[in-house]
Formats: sequence, structure tokens, C-alpha cells
Amino acid sequence: MGPIHIFVENVLQELFFEEGPLNELLKDIYSSLMIYTYGEDTPNETNNWMAACDETCCPYLIIKDTTSSYGLSKCSRLDTDNLVYARIEIESWYLAGLTRNVCTDFNMEYVDTTNNLDKDMFEDMIPNNHKDSKINFMTEILSVYDVNHAKDSNDSFNEFYNNFIENPRI
Repeated sequence: MGPIHIFVENVLQELFFEEGPLNELLKDIYSSLMIYTYGEDTPNETNNWMAACDETCCPYLIIKDTTSSYGLSKCSRLDTDNLVYARIEIESWYLAGLTRNVCTDFNMEYVDTTNNLDKDMFEDMIPNNHKDSKINFMTEILSVYDVNHAKDSNDSFNEFYNNFIENPRI
């Protein structure tokens, strides 16, 4: 397949797609993978990036947390032919990939389904020895991430996996 652009809202989403196991899986499918962080931009700046995708007929995904305050509705360039809008809490995707054994190793509670996990719940679960750097902890999670476990533990992750990795629709 051709290239794909993934618009992510924040640094945790960027880390998930750049450093996690999905990166290699997506690169096996798409000729190139560009990750763009839109959360600190104005809607006009995001429109310009989307316009560039439209001009080259490059499909794009927009990843957005359910609690986001970013107004994507103000982005006039949203083209439904090139848009997939994933509504997630990225922390729920991180936790979904942790098996019971890994949670034990991290000294944190195991959760068998992460569909309703939000940022605050996740932060409460972070072990004290990892609270000083959330980014470092998230990187550690990605180093032991189990994609198959994540598919079973989180419905939106499973839907993403099915639509863009297992049976790519764009």
C-alpha cells in the first residue's frame, strides 16, 4: 500500500505509534508512515497538513482521546474519504498490552479489560517507583507490549488493529 499519515494529539500517542509494536506492523503494510502531532497546533495549521494529504491522495488517520478538548470540528479540511476517527484514551491502549505477569513484574494491578480506563485511573495505577517519569514508564510498557493481549483487552484497540493492520481499509 501507499503511505499513510497518522495525526496524533499528544506526546503519549506519538510515543505509542513511533516506539510501540504497531510501528513495525504499520510499516509492513504502508510504504511510509508519517506521524504528526496536532494537539498544540491551531485548527488552521492542522488544516494545512490535511490539505497536503488531500493533494497527494494520501490517506490519514486521526487519533483522538475521548476527553480531548481539541476542536477538530474547526478543521474545515476533514475529508471523510481519507479520515478515520478513533476515539480512545491512549492510556487504556498502553495498559491493554500488559499481561498479568508483566503487571506483577511492574508491581501494578492487572486489569483484564481496559475499555473504560481513563487517564486518572491509569495514573493512580502507576507504581511509585515509576511516577517520576510517565514517559519513561510508557516506554518500558512498550518494550514488553503484547499486541494479542491488547486486542483481547480493549475493544477500540482491537477495532483499530482489525481495520488498519489485519484488514487494512485505507
